[in-house]
Amino acid sequence: MLAAAIERFKYLKYGLSLVLVLIGLKIFWNFLLYKELHLVAYLEPQWSLMLTIAFLGGAILYSLWKTGGNREAPLG
Repeated sequence: MLAAAIERFKYLKYGLSLVLVLIGLKIFWNFLLYKELHLVAYLEPQWSLMLTIAFLGGAILYSLWKTGGNREAPLG
């Protein structure tokens, strides 16, 4: 069952990589550009949370959409 789930969500790794990039950019934004250099406004946590949900949800939906036609017919 786990192998089938991994095959079904094969684009999830790309969504997770985008989340890691988002975390790195948020650290760079808030601590260097905002706190140290005072160049930009503070990036509130709800924005990064919404982007995280959008990236993961989009990756899951895209995976389900792309792998939806690859189901095998049940034997019997």
